[in-house]
Amino acid sequence: MNLVLLTAEELAQLHVEQRLSLPPEDRRARHIATVLQPTPGATLRVGVVDVGVGRLSVEVRQGGEVELSCNGPLVLEPLAPSPHVELL
Repeated sequence: MNLVLLTAEELAQLHVEQRLSLPPEDRRARHIATVLQPTPGATLRVGVVDVGVGRLSVEVRQGGEVELSCNGPLVLEPLAPSPHVELL
């Protein structure tokens, strides 16, 4: 399952503007546009390191720009803790 990682600055922009544009040269935008190829109305999982994960609407624009948006505040759920694993 794909998870688009965002920076703290991008998260702050999302909270203020409720949208974030990724330019076509951004490797995340290229992956979304060419590999995932979202259909109209699609959503993607997004995450911020040490903050949590959530979902945003995604739209691929002309020229490869990708716009991520949310209706209302973005809610990020904390990740479940990793299980304890010991190798012998």
